[in-house]
Amino acid sequence: MIKKTLLSLVALLAFAGAAAQSAPTDTLKYRISLRDKAATTFSLRHPEKFLSAKALERRKRQHIKVDSTDLPVCRKYVDAIRKAGVRVVATGKWENFVTVSCNDPALIRKIEQLPFVRSTEEVWRSSKARKKPKRDTLVNKNATVEGYYGVGRTQVAISRADKLHEAGFKGRGMTIAVIDAGYHNVDSITAMSNIDILGTRDFVDPHSDIYAENSHGLMVLSCMAMNRPGMMVGTAPEASYWLLRSEDNDTETLVEQDYWAAAVEFADSVGADVVNTSLGYYAFDDKSKNYKLSDLDGKHALMSRQAGRMADKGMVLVCSAGNSGAS
Repeated sequence: MIKKTLLSLVALLAFAGAAAQSAPTDTLKYRISLRDKAATTFSLRHPEKFLSAKALERRKRQHIKVDSTDLPVCRKYVDAIRKAGVRVVATGKWENFVTVSCNDPALIRKIEQLPFVRSTEEVWRSSKARKKPKRDTLVNKNATVEGYYGVGRTQVAISRADKLHEAGFKGRGMTIAVIDAGYHNVDSITAMSNIDILGTRDFVDPHSDIYAENSHGLMVLSCMAMNRPGMMVGTAPEASYWLLRSEDNDTETLVEQDYWAAAVEFADSVGADVVNTSLGYYAFDDKSKNYKLSDLDGKHALMSRQAGRMADKGMVLVCSAGNSGAS
């Protein structure tokens, strides 16, 4: 679920498996939890094999040890699951799971018999064909607004970001990963051409055009990254950004948390200091999957558990508070 937010001032202070595109006939996705990483080919003595130098630097700076949760999901296990006749769409090393897509529950029952499988859970069921999103024809109008911050002046004033900017803190040297539903036309907007975008990754559909998807990520990114004095200046205009997509705006299902888990692990692996995400989940298309109040304890949902792991890895997570006020 996309959530609207005014970006926090914390944005200034500051290889999981990727999804594979589902074939039109696939109507099921399952999260397969694994028992261990006993068959790993990686070693904690050589973390440079699976974490970037920047990720290791962040851990060293904060005196955080690389541990077994950092080890990738065992390739031997992933290959065995794939050979059962399903397609792997995501993996999560912190929680040690593999998410697969198929059209036959019998294949999952077969996978359940594998000795390294702990449990399985259905996380997606659909028969709707998705329409391919299209780009808009843009006409860039560089409107000038009075003042240095332009249309960004209100959010900067609320958070007093201008005081940090005056002290020289504009995000330089920081890497921020934004996880959202898409970044419509970001690469085509002249006013955003000076944003330092390190790369993009789509965990819902790696074959998509992330710049043709939903525009919510465009708006979130602009709050932080815009750097056009007199037009709009954001809270962290000199930071570097990864643009990641985990939200499938066409549906609301548990599997979006699997995509999000893969996205935050990717952000960790490339050395992100801050992750900003305007997403949250409690109600789903399948009402039987809805969370109860007692489930909202920071431990029940996969997304919540991953958020805790992010703190363990030394990253700052900035998450919107929600759209529903006090309801």
